[in-house]
Amino acid sequence: MIEAGERVYSTKGACGICHAIGRKGSRGPDLNGVGLRAASRKPEMSAKDYLLESLLKPSTYLVEEYTPMMPPMAGILTPGEIMVTVAYLQSLGGNVDITPDNVRAVMQVSASSTPAAPATATTPEVAPEAEETVASVVAQEPQPGDAEKGKAVYNTLCIACHNPDPALVGAIGPEIKGASRELLETRVLRAEYPEGYQPKRDTKLMPPMAHLVNDIDHLTEFLK
Repeated sequence: MIEAGERVYSTKGACGICHAIGRKGSRGPDLNGVGLRAASRKPEMSAKDYLLESLLKPSTYLVEEYTPMMPPMAGILTPGEIMVTVAYLQSLGGNVDITPDNVRAVMQVSASSTPAAPATATTPEVAPEAEETVASVVAQEPQPGDAEKGKAVYNTLCIACHNPDPALVGAIGPEIKGASRELLETRVLRAEYPEGYQPKRDTKLMPPMAHLVNDIDHLTEFLK
């Protein structure tokens, strides 16, 4: 079960894009020892409940110095995958009290009571206030980008899933070398595609990253 959670963490959950274990992540806190810390983070909550809340409502409690950019994982992972991920996080310094029976029960309830999700349910929506900012910036004329700034953004957030070299496709996402500004605006900021665009490969894992609204010109320049 812990091994299953580690697989979800490393692949479908794409947690390593922002977090790391044993060091500060690119956008999120170090998860080393999180199983132990979770037990005391909120006195009224158990470690399991705190970790569940962190995955389902990640903006409820923010570690100091970090901004609310993590998407709710219910839009990306199944209930069973969330449970095994919690078990894996508990194993990082804490006591694992999630059992295989707990996971099976959650999966059975989900299968019997949850309506079929629409095809786009795996893509979290952009918050209304973020969408307003995105729309206003996208409507502006393209500005000259700084390739070095674009490279910094790419190396921080994109490289874990994408590779700029078409010959070296990333482990999760498709190649992005030569991506147009329109594609980056739509895909990065809204987790959608321009009308009529047919991706060669789409795992439907990428969340909207509206906080990169001012970096699109830089990414476009870097990926030329």
